[in-house]
Amino acid sequence: MDREATFSERAGYVRPREIVFRDELSDELRQPIIDILRDSVSTAVLRETIERVFNPYGIDTLPDRNPLAVSPEEHKAPYFIAVKRVLVGCEWFRLYDLLENIFRQLDFHDIELHHEEEDFYAYPFQEKLNDYFEHAGIGWQMVDGKVITRGEDAFERTMQVAEVELKAGGRTTAADRIASAIRNLSIRPTPDFSGAISHATGAMECVLHDITQESMTLGDYIRKRPGFFPGAMKTAFGALWGYASEEGARHGKEGLEPRREEAEFIVSIVAALTTYLNREHPRP
Repeated sequence: MDREATFSERAGYVRPREIVFRDELSDELRQPIIDILRDSVSTAVLRETIERVFNPYGIDTLPDRNPLAVSPEEHKAPYFIAVKRVLVGCEWFRLYDLLENIFRQLDFHDIELHHEEEDFYAYPFQEKLNDYFEHAGIGWQMVDGKVITRGEDAFERTMQVAEVELKAGGRTTAADRIASAIRNLSIRPTPDFSGAISHATGAMECVLHDITQESMTLGDYIRKRPGFFPGAMKTAFGALWGYASEEGARHGKEGLEPRREEAEFIVSIVAALTTYLNREHPRP
């Protein structure tokens, strides 16, 4: 059963916390994730999955944390303590690898082994994780079993609308470019911000090419087809193109990798304009 929004959430008194944690997971931040895992699958499944994810060839030493803080409840389950040592001791991004693998197992059960009287497991597991990530200010989310980057609300809405409307409008290549931009922002442990900007800009070029049947770069479209950029947008996007290409963000020149904030800003602006063009010039 989906969690219902509380009065405070519906009335707007409680808002998602600002994203604070992205490329780290302290012991305190990991504990609720460990609790969700423990509530969702058995210790035996966790142990088997840890071996598969962290030691696929049987030649590696599992991560360990010693000393380890253990609750009174966990003291009653010595086999789980061994699991917790790994989950607390591993690199932060490997914990997300484990979450994805657990989702796949739960989803397989829901699809192939589910009985009518049973509950479903995979998407409730995902919902619990996402509720916690949002509450704690963690900059990740699980979407269809994949842990991807989570931006502020405005960024999330812009990217979702762009991808959905481009697909609905028959411009699937541009939609795939938007999805690729999100994947580049989501690469762990080191995101590809230049690649994200390149894919987002490429999505706009795909839409412009589909509209005009002319193959040009975004810079050429801005110079030669200014009518597609209303009002001051032409100047604004000319400046954006200058940043994306000449300063190296688009082509990844050495030493000029943009910061996350810059990449997300450019990607969201380009996605918004791509959505505008798609609406203004629908395919026949």
